[in-house]
Amino acid sequence: MSRTVWLFAARQMMLDHNIPTMTFPLDEMDTASLEFLALSPIKLLSTLEMASNDPEAISTEDFTMFNRPKGGLHPHSVRVLYKPEDSNYSAPGYTSAFMAPGGRFLVTESYQNYVELWDIGIIGFRERCKVLASCNVSEQRNELLGLSPSTDGRSFYLFSADTDVYVSVL
Repeated sequence: MSRTVWLFAARQMMLDHNIPTMTFPLDEMDTASLEFLALSPIKLLSTLEMASNDPEAISTEDFTMFNRPKGGLHPHSVRVLYKPEDSNYSAPGYTSAFMAPGGRFLVTESYQNYVELWDIGIIGFRERCKVLASCNVSEQRNELLGLSPSTDGRSFYLFSADTDVYVSVL
């Protein structure tokens, strides 16, 4: 099929799944990338349906970050989050993480209430992880509850137990 058809299909899929417009640079993507993007929800659903019919497919026994599970479900891509060398803090790990619709952006929260917005890339297009925004949200424990794209598709709202935070991406 032509690039125009896959471009339309990708735009429609993003609209159907409430994926913010800034998530994927559709005009810069080649035909193969647009096809992969447009078909991703259908492929994921199909994989999950097949796995649900096969109890062995979802076994995580002997699973490590460097081994594939014995069953049929395995990651298509793995991203490792590396803290920037110029980072102002060193947290021992994350207390919560939320992925934005579309799977490109991830918000993490550390034990020190430090929140980061990550761009974890696009499979086959831009795969490098980087921090786009970060902040210390509170001196008190301020548990993140969720993430939602704004109505204009150019930013996110972070919802927490105490206050809500607006994060502009573009």
